[in-house]
Amino acid sequence: MAQLGNGSHRSLAGMNGVTVRESNRSAVFEAIRHYAPISRKALAAHSGLNPATVTHIVDDLLGAGLVLEVAGDTTVAHSNGATLRRAVGRRPTGLSINADACYLVGLDLTHTSATVVITNLAAELLVHKHFTVSLSHSADMHVNRVLKEVEHAIAHSGLPRDRIRGIGVGAPGPLNTRTGTVMSKTFESWANVPLKQLLEERFALPVTVDNDSNTAALAEQWFGAGRECANFAYVVVGAGVGAGMVVIGHLFQGGGDLSPEFGHTSILADGPMCGCGNRGCLEMLAATPHMVSRVVEAMRLGGTSILSALLPPNIQSDGSSPDPLHEDFDALTPERIWDAVEKGDPLATAVVSEICTHLATGLANLVALFHPSVIFIGHDMSRAGPRTYALLRIALAERGVPSQVQVLPATTDDWVPALGAVTLALRTLFAGTTC
Repeated sequence: MAQLGNGSHRSLAGMNGVTVRESNRSAVFEAIRHYAPISRKALAAHSGLNPATVTHIVDDLLGAGLVLEVAGDTTVAHSNGATLRRAVGRRPTGLSINADACYLVGLDLTHTSATVVITNLAAELLVHKHFTVSLSHSADMHVNRVLKEVEHAIAHSGLPRDRIRGIGVGAPGPLNTRTGTVMSKTFESWANVPLKQLLEERFALPVTVDNDSNTAALAEQWFGAGRECANFAYVVVGAGVGAGMVVIGHLFQGGGDLSPEFGHTSILADGPMCGCGNRGCLEMLAATPHMVSRVVEAMRLGGTSILSALLPPNIQSDGSSPDPLHEDFDALTPERIWDAVEKGDPLATAVVSEICTHLATGLANLVALFHPSVIFIGHDMSRAGPRTYALLRIALAERGVPSQVQVLPATTDDWVPALGAVTLALRTLFAGTTC
């Protein structure tokens, strides 16, 4: 995971009030998972909730079988945020996660691949399956493949079906988070696909769907460097662009049923038309398909590059516009373009610098609105090298973004965003489902 500098510590803070019951339960549960065994008094200090609220939540979690009381607690919280060990004296009853009380499924969908995981309540990985999807297939074929892979993962786990209590899904937007419907052509043939309904009908389990950028941000917050950061942005840069925002320790959701769409903010007034109906969307100018297209176009115009050998025969004499997601361009991957930048290839460096300029324009707007202390770059671009990140930081500085805002690659493990989807299922569990 990426490492943070000093001054970015995040308390596992909840909020007092009836309308934020799930958020408070999440804060308490996360603190127990992170600091177990931990006393109720220490939980109140770590979560920022008053002792009465903590006691009520703990009683609920105990009653639901989600946590256990253990012999003692060795964790003491202090007002300065430090965590010390109790040296002497009688230890109060400690709390730990009842890891195998029940199990959850996480599903992460991208434009070109999907990941299914099954975990216990301690988010320990029991099953992990990553598979590619073909953009030439119909929506029905996409959905059926996803349903089959989830079915296979459950069967492979060997777990009793009645011990699996929910499914969380992260999918590229735009989507309706209440109905779990993918609303536009996120994938080549998808439009208004009722993903939540289809999964619930197939598995008879509660299903929660959110934007994949949000689930990736949750994964970074719960399991990555975001644990130590109160305000950060998780920016997805792959076949699409999106952002999940954590503000004062809580995921920013926006209003209504639609998830915020950072990739569909316009950064170029007369830019290319986007499928969402807008012009000059960030996704059209900073996503990896555009980067591949720009490399192909530059070579067609006579540019030389170590990447030339990766193009299909006669591509430079072909007058048609390149489709970067077509199988003809499978060899010209984003990773190979970023690798060419690391090797000092001038053409690749020029194209990636242009892409970073567009991305920095969008990020500068994000910083102006939310003031995150850290920006994690996830999905495909997390695998870019130091020279690419240097180009991005130069472009950010040119747009007045303070150098104190750290820009770091997120974890490159494909299963981590799916763990964020697991936290969605966990939140549904907190809403009242018991094990």
